[in-house]
Amino acid sequence: CDLPHIIAICALRNYPGYFYRGCDVYKDDMAFISESEIVVCNGIIDVMEKPLFILDKLLKQSKNYFVLHRQEMSANRETQTIINGSYGGTTYHSIINYADFDALLEENNFEVVKELNLFFTNWEKNGTSFLLRRRKSWALNQLDYKLKKYIGKQDGFFIEAGANNGLRQSNTMFF
Repeated sequence: CDLPHIIAICALRNYPGYFYRGCDVYKDDMAFISESEIVVCNGIIDVMEKPLFILDKLLKQSKNYFVLHRQEMSANRETQTIINGSYGGTTYHSIINYADFDALLEENNFEVVKELNLFFTNWEKNGTSFLLRRRKSWALNQLDYKLKKYIGKQDGFFIEAGANNGLRQSNTMFF
């Protein structure tokens, strides 16, 4: 995933034989990305006006792995966007609050495998890149999968005592 003019200027010039697909991440159906094992967003979310909306839309369609490269994150500020003049036009600079990011990952059943700090000295924590992976199980030690053979149904009504935060380590969320 990258901005169209960046693909035209760099990617197509350097790798003209590769396949590139154009789309509008705000308007288009992104289901086609579910065909790929990994999605790499190379500095794209950080220049979007609605970073959480776009990240949510992409995570919902991502199959197993997602790389979010070059994003400013904040523990102190709310998620926000700042208008920038860059890449030969108007873009945005988004800053994502860690709590909003964690909530989005929980909602989409993703976890952080690796977090890497970058070298943008004018960004909080110098910018961050993430390797995300779709969780295979909601429960601790995959207990939900072990219970599956005994419960045998989904979309029922479940009561779970000691449900942590309702998602993390939930033994019934899978059902």
